[in-house]
Amino acid sequence: MFACRRMFRSVLLGQNRSFARSSLHEIMKSSRAGSKVNFESSCIRKIKADEVHEVWMLEAQTFPEIPAEHLPIERFTRAQRDAPELFWGHFADEKMTGFIFGTRGGGSKWTYDSMFKHDSEGAVAFVNLLCIYPEFRKMGIGSLLMKHLVRHIEENHKDVTKMCFICEAELIPAYKHMGFTYVGPSDVTQLGPTQWYDMEYQVPASPKESE
Repeated sequence: MFACRRMFRSVLLGQNRSFARSSLHEIMKSSRAGSKVNFESSCIRKIKADEVHEVWMLEAQTFPEIPAEHLPIERFTRAQRDAPELFWGHFADEKMTGFIFGTRGGGSKWTYDSMFKHDSEGAVAFVNLLCIYPEFRKMGIGSLLMKHLVRHIEENHKDVTKMCFICEAELIPAYKHMGFTYVGPSDVTQLGPTQWYDMEYQVPASPKESE
């Protein structure tokens, strides 16, 4: 999974998509100016279909180095439709502060194809994206979302044996501290010039499975 950092793209429904994105970004930015999180009124819930466009916008802001054609909005729409139980957002005062989403499939490592191909019977859970608005970073929201997804998988996807994702080098220590294992440099090349690194988590077997 790509985890927190960095807006772009072109032509959506006959409009200039980069203009639409930048305009919406300015609106979202101004509406969150000076934002502080009221954790007493915050929650983590599933992303709804009408929130996918904001998710797509936030991804572009977070990872502008990823080629536009690799992450079109249609893929996010399909992911929310096919795996809504793995698509979560953190909200404070009913405003999105960040999101995380995953898919299920097979294989031993995260690949580009893992991102938007969901197999509900796959034994591996892939964490694909974790994005937080810049003004809400360094508040622990990313950790809350990751821990929520891990707990959800442990409690509701008993046939999942492993979680896999990719991250940037500077985030490896933080994920190791959360219990994930560093595997090594990733072979993924479709996401721009950044060197990514494979991480994984062995999901504990339930008591019945371990007997």
